[in-house]
Amino acid sequence: VVSTPAVDPAQQELEARLAYLEARLEQARVDGHVPGMAIAIVKDDRLIYAHGFGVSDLDAGTAVTPETVFAIGSSTKAFSSTLVAMMVDEGKLSWDDPASKYLPEFELQIDGEPGQVATIRDLLSHRSGFARMGILWAGNTISREEVLRLASKAKPVAHYQAEFHYNNVTYMAGSLTAAAVAGTSWEELVKARLLEPLGMSHSHLDYASAQADPNFSKGYTWREDLNSFEVAPMRKIDVIGPAGSINSTVLDMSNWLRLQLGKGEFEGKRLVAAESLAETRSPQIPIVAGSIDYGMGWMLRSWRGHGVVEHGGNIDGFAASVAMLPEEGLGMVLLTNSSFTPLQGTAMNLVWEALLTDAYLPADAREGEDFSAFLGEYVSTLPGMKDNFQVLIKDGKLAVEVPGQTVYTLLPPDDDGWRYFEATDTVAVSFDENEAGEVIALRMHQGGMNFELLREGVVLPPQVDEADVRELLGGYESESGMSATVLISNGRLAVDIPGQMVYELDPPESSGDYHFHINYDFVVSFEPGKRMTIIQPGASNRFVRERKQAPALTLEQLHQKRKSAKRAKAFAKAGVLHFEQRAELINAGVSATGERWADPAGRLREAMEFGPLGTSLTVMTEEGAWSESSFEPSKRLKGVELAQLRQSLPHILFGDWREHYDSETYLRSESRDGRTLHVIELRKEGLPTTEIFVDGKSWDVVEVHGVQ
Repeated sequence: VVSTPAVDPAQQELEARLAYLEARLEQARVDGHVPGMAIAIVKDDRLIYAHGFGVSDLDAGTAVTPETVFAIGSSTKAFSSTLVAMMVDEGKLSWDDPASKYLPEFELQIDGEPGQVATIRDLLSHRSGFARMGILWAGNTISREEVLRLASKAKPVAHYQAEFHYNNVTYMAGSLTAAAVAGTSWEELVKARLLEPLGMSHSHLDYASAQADPNFSKGYTWREDLNSFEVAPMRKIDVIGPAGSINSTVLDMSNWLRLQLGKGEFEGKRLVAAESLAETRSPQIPIVAGSIDYGMGWMLRSWRGHGVVEHGGNIDGFAASVAMLPEEGLGMVLLTNSSFTPLQGTAMNLVWEALLTDAYLPADAREGEDFSAFLGEYVSTLPGMKDNFQVLIKDGKLAVEVPGQTVYTLLPPDDDGWRYFEATDTVAVSFDENEAGEVIALRMHQGGMNFELLREGVVLPPQVDEADVRELLGGYESESGMSATVLISNGRLAVDIPGQMVYELDPPESSGDYHFHINYDFVVSFEPGKRMTIIQPGASNRFVRERKQAPALTLEQLHQKRKSAKRAKAFAKAGVLHFEQRAELINAGVSATGERWADPAGRLREAMEFGPLGTSLTVMTEEGAWSESSFEPSKRLKGVELAQLRQSLPHILFGDWREHYDSETYLRSESRDGRTLHVIELRKEGLPTTEIFVDGKSWDVVEVHGVQ
């Protein structure tokens, strides 16, 4: 008698789910131009999957394994907030203590009420009101104490505790309070309290030790304009360590997941109180109202009704994602050797889908849906996207082709009819039907916005009678010089804000207020013939009716008045042009000085000095262009970067730009400081749009803006 081993149906199902996931991850890696990656998955305090994909070195062809070391970037932040939680446990500090109590060199100039100061909680939740200060640490040229002193001179961009503004410097400050009360360095503290107890023996905290590890992966950047990879040298960011310097393997990181999912306990030993750890995952400030919050070192969102705790990491050549569904006891870590990649969000959602839904089953074993009613083209009204969207079927699933990007497969609809992108749970689409049940529009929901794309050929009946709103139509101008035009678009009253988009409005409410069709939180009110006020969360802009519109100019008239052809000849004869430059980086508390030389032959030299932070130098000749900087690796400029630099030469923009651009469009005139500025849009295939501002008196170009 031959006995056969008992079959474990649960194990068979898990293997089928993981096989499905592995195939999807590999396809996503290839489609996303990621040379190599590794992933680990933890379920119910057990490592159930760890696998490497692709290569860690394109030249050598070295395969990625679960032991390959990658930079985890800002996924470091939760380690730092956990250290603070440990110090809270020990009564050495409080979440709501002023950070300056422990860091005397750090005194943020917050925009708050008298007596208010930035607390540790504020700094760890990015709600102090300060924008990014990357220039303070990108060169790794000054000490942490010097970084904090300079940051103390910075000016805020938002009121204290009013808005989310991601900031590595202020996060570092909040983290360093734990080391201060522990009487040691952050590096020693994270080793002693987390890495060693968790057995994370293959993890590193600094540049030198990571570089010395033979298992450390090379980093890469995919250049779409060159259709190739570039090596991205590892950035030395030791100075900002608590905000992003850990390097690790997915095997080490799986133990970190077990600690987090174990509510502070690892292999029977409690490292941090559950209550203190839970505080790091409690909402502190909205990132996107109603959908994404920030805790302390964690982003908080949901996936199909499940609470998600996650944080990504991005640094030159590397991208990471650490995510958990705590209620399911499920967590994953993805480490890649590619600069910022959508795969961070895609992988997370693929893991949840593979392990918690029936997506792994063959298509004929799943409930089907007839997608025919949705298929076709939808007319884009989104800023920067002129091509139509296409709704199609891919791999048996409904999908949307976003122009200039890729085809995104959609998840089944939720209770509200929203179909989220499989790649990310921050974007969803839904479909509108008319009274006959025919699909007439696609709506894209993203960041609190609700963009409408009409099906090709569909014309909506007018929602406003021009006679009723005639006195509202026309140009407006704010005190800050921002211009806006009220017009009728797609049958709706709309506000056109140059450089942004045409915002269509829903019919007015009984109060007379209009709401943006794409976001109900934005309100427009009018005093007919006089004023318009646009109100949005945390701000409002008042516009007055333009009493006298600047006389319209044709492009031919403009070039005649500024004598463009003669200017071009004059600049050519002038030879080398020399400019002195000064920049005040008020949001980082620093200033810079420099010089720029350029000649008609297309040669350029630009040198900037940023005091103790470092320098930058860009040189362009007939053979090419190169940049050297304290803030990023030296490189030769290619593709779009080189083309943009050539187009920025003063001889082109100040002379006759018609010779160097494919098209020019007269956009508008603006009144500013008693003078009229004519705004011209310049386009060249393959490059971002440029807007130039021409003084209506001197006819000089006085401003140049890049528009994405």
